[in-house]
Amino acid sequence: MTSSWRPATPSPFGPPSPVAKAVTDRVEKVMALTPAEFAAGLSHLRGVAASESGEYVVQLPGGTATLNFEPLPDVRLGGLLALPRAKISLAFSGCSPEARAAFMRRFDLAFQRGGG
Repeated sequence: MTSSWRPATPSPFGPPSPVAKAVTDRVEKVMALTPAEFAAGLSHLRGVAASESGEYVVQLPGGTATLNFEPLPDVRLGGLLALPRAKISLAFSGCSPEARAAFMRRFDLAFQRGGG
């Protein structure tokens, strides 16, 4: 996927590296879940392995996805209800846009909840 957007003024650091853009992509989501719920959701994805740093790594065609769970303060609704929150970071390395999109569909489905 290419973009025709260009900044109005050139960057003082030069053009972005096409290699870095092609290799890594990052997605961040704020989700209402606990560490246990995150682990349960990951169990529905194939090929997830925990790394020594506490991140989770998934092998994708041509590359990897690295997932990180960062707890955030609970959000309080009306003083009676507190929802857990977490920032989930997904870093893709070396895989195609199609592989990233397919994984994101699987990830979203694994963490989908019922309701209206």
